Parts: sequence; C-alpha cells; structure tokens
Amino acid sequence: TVMGEISALLAAGAYTVANGGAKSAEELVDVVFRNTLSELAELIAEHKDSVSFDERLQYLKPVFHGRLESLTDLLLKDEKSPELAGKIKAAKQRLEAIAETARPAGARFKLEPKSDLEREADSLVPVRKLWGSYSLGRVPKKVRKERDLATFSSWSYDDNAPIFWADGKRSILQIQWLVGQEQGKVPKLEKLMTLFRTLEEYDYFSLEKR
Repeated sequence: TVMGEISALLAAGAYTVANGGAKSAEELVDVVFRNTLSELAELIAEHKDSVSFDERLQYLKPVFHGRLESLTDLLLKDEKSPELAGKIKAAKQRLEAIAETARPAGARFKLEPKSDLEREADSLVPVRKLWGSYSLGRVPKKVRKERDLATFSSWSYDDNAPIFWADGKRSILQIQWLVGQEQGKVPKLEKLMTLFRTLEEYDYFSLEKR
C-alpha cells in the first residue's frame, strides 16, 4: 500500500510542484480519486469474506482519506478553497459508498487480544521521545546482538515501520496489525515487544499503560 500510495501521486508530482494552488489541487482530486478507486476495486475482487474485507478496509480507509486530505498542502499561504474542501468531501463519500455497496454480508473485523502476550502488548502504548528514523546508536552492540537487533538500520523502512506507526495512541498490538497490513507480513509480536522495550530502556520511547 505504501507503493500504491506513491504510485497514486507520482503521475501528478511534477505538475503539482510546478503549479500548486487551489486550481491544481482541485484538479488533482480527480487524479487521486481514480487511482484510489483502482485499489478499492482490487480490495473488492480479492476479499470475498466479510471479515477479511472489513479488516483490509479498516486499514485502507484512513490511507485513502489521507491522500485526499494531503492535497490541501498545495494551497498557497493564506489561501482558502471551499471548492477544494467540497471536492475532497465528495470524493471521500463516493469511495465510502462504493465500499459499502460492495461489502460482503456478514461479521466485521475487530482486533482483540487472544493470548497473555497479546493482552500485554495491547496494554502498552509507545510514546516517542525522539523523532525520525532510528539506528539504535544508543544501544550497545552487545545488547543489540543479544536481542536480534544487530542489523537494525535507520536506512531500513522495514526496521523502522513499527516506529513510524507509533503515534502515542496506538498499542503495540495495534502497531503489529498496521505493519502487517502495510507490508503484507505480520511481524512477530515477541520481536516487537523486544524492540519497544529496548527503545524504552535507552530513552528513545516511553511505554505508557492504557
């Protein structure tokens, strides 16, 4: 989905940089909508089960909305555009209507902890103290090796994806789910717990109980 998001905007990238402003942003609503609609069509085609459809939609819906809302960044300083706001709202509503029309009948997805480890992970919320990607330079090499973090790199998106998803509100269990949805492979919860406890120990993060 990260690549999908990039692809959805790349075709218009040079144009937006060159022009900007409300008119360009309004035109791009249609570009982003069409690209997003193709991803929604893939979701509908690939997920016939109600629970798996809803699980994927719960991940993709904020991504879709975020793409559209990001177009307001193209407005010039102090520029306002009720027309742009209206087009973005209408595009969101159209996408939601299509998704609901295509939704298979049946139960919806709910992320619930099923084991003691999952319950522990769901009770802990990582809160950043430092921004950006991490190389774990504060963590001694011996500790990184013992905890299977020796190759952790600030250049690796895969390594840093759990950190990027940590917004100070999501639990470690929720972060595991989001990384799995984004990358198509669910990281081991034990490894995530080790990562965030290490980040807490070396003052990159705090872990708040919820």
